Amino acid sequence: MMKKYFKYLILFFVVFSFFLFISIIRPMWCDEVWVYGFCHNISKGMLIYRDFNVLQMPLYFFVSSFFLFIFGDYVVSTHVFDCILIGFLFLMIYKEKGINSILVLLILAIGYSGYNLLALFLFMTILFFIDEKKDNGLLVGILVGLIFITKQNIGIALFVPYIYYSKKKLSSIFCFFIPFLIISFYFILNSSYFSFLNCVFGSMLDFNQHNKKIFIFFGLIEIIVVIHLLFLIKKTKLRDKRLVYTLFFQVISYPICDDGHLFLALFPYIYLLFDYDFSLKKYYFLVFLVFYSLFSFLSISVHLSFSKNAFYLRNDSYINYSFFDGFFDISKNYDNYYIFSWQAFPFKFYHQLPINQYDFVLSGNCGYDGVNQKIKEIDQSCRDSSCVFGINKDEYNSSISQWGEVIRYVRKNYQYIGSIDDFYLFGNEDYVHEEK
Repeated sequence: MMKKYFKYLILFFVVFSFFLFISIIRPMWCDEVWVYGFCHNISKGMLIYRDFNVLQMPLYFFVSSFFLFIFGDYVVSTHVFDCILIGFLFLMIYKEKGINSILVLLILAIGYSGYNLLALFLFMTILFFIDEKKDNGLLVGILVGLIFITKQNIGIALFVPYIYYSKKKLSSIFCFFIPFLIISFYFILNSSYFSFLNCVFGSMLDFNQHNKKIFIFFGLIEIIVVIHLLFLIKKTKLRDKRLVYTLFFQVISYPICDDGHLFLALFPYIYLLFDYDFSLKKYYFLVFLVFYSLFSFLSISVHLSFSKNAFYLRNDSYINYSFFDGFFDISKNYDNYYIFSWQAFPFKFYHQLPINQYDFVLSGNCGYDGVNQKIKEIDQSCRDSSCVFGINKDEYNSSISQWGEVIRYVRKNYQYIGSIDDFYLFGNEDYVHEEK
C-alpha cells in the first residue's frame, strides 16, 4: 500500500514539476497577465467587482491569490496552483485509465488559462464521481455549484443534466446553490453584492454580443464533436450520464471558439471516446500522438502569428516595453491618464501602478451597459481635471476592437494632440508632443 502511494506521489511531483517548468520558460499571454493582475489586486486587499471589474466568477481568483501570499507576488505563483490541479488531474486519469493519462498533455495546447483550468478539473472530478449504481447526486451538485462560481456559463449549462438526473430535486437545487450563497454572503458583508451581480451576469449579455470569435476550422471540429456525442447519447438511451454532462460542457467553446477553448471542450470528450470505440483502445497511444501533434501544430501556428503580443518572464517580472515609457512621461503632465492597450497590465506592474476599474473598459467586461457607465464617469472626471488618453494604434485602426465604444467617445470629445511610439494621444488640454 505504501509503495502504491509513493508511486502516486512521485508521478504527481514529476507532472507538477514538468508543467511548472514549462510555465516559466514559455511566452505568456494577455489572459494570463490579466488573471495574475486580478489575483494581485485581491492579495493587496482590493475588492473584486468593486475596485476592479472582472467578467468571471471569483473562485479561481480567491484561491489563486492565496498562492501569491505563500510564494510571493509573481505570475509564476498563480501557476503553482494551476500545476497542482494538473497533477491531481493526471492521477485521477492514471488511476482509471493508466497510459491514457497522457491526455493531460492536451493542457500544453490549452495553455494555463486559470479559471478555465479549474472548471475543467472540477468537471473531470464530476465524471469520476458519477456512478450508475450509487447516488452521488448531492456531492455532484456541490461540484456543479463550484463550477458555477468559477465560470458561470458552464455552471448554468451543467445545471440542466444535473437536475434531470437528480432524484431529490429540492435538495439537489439547494446543494447547487450552496457555493453561490456563501460568496453572496461575502459580497453582501462588503457592500458590493449588486456590483458582483452586475459584473458576472450583466456582462454575459454584452460579452456574447460583442465578443463572438469562432474560427471556422475549430468551429467545424466542435460541431463534429457535438454530433458524435448526440449519436452516442442516443445509442446509450441517456443511460451514460457522463456523455450528457460532456455534451453540455461543450458550452465552454462559445462564444469564443479558438484553439484553447476547443481543447478544453475536447478534453472530456477524448477521455470518454475510447470507452465506446473499442477498436481504438490498443492503438490509443499512436492515435492520441497523431491527434495531439496535429492540433498542437495548429495551436502553435495561431500563437506564433500573434507572437509580438507575448510577454516573457525575466526574473519573475516582465520585460519593460519601451514604447510605454514615452506615454508614461507625457501622462505626468496630466491629472488623469487612461491606457487602451492589451499590453497595459505588464506596463503598470513594471511601474508599480495600481490596476483599477478603468483598465478594462471593454465591451462585455463592465457589467450590463457598463462601458457607457464608465464613459460617463471618465467624462465627469475630465470636466474637472486634465486628462490624456493613450490609444494603441492597432486598437485604434481595428474594426473589431473591444475598446471600440470608448475609442469613439475619445475621438469625438477630445483633441488629438499627437502620437508617440505605438500610441495616438488625445487630451483636453493643448499639449503636443512630437512623434519619436
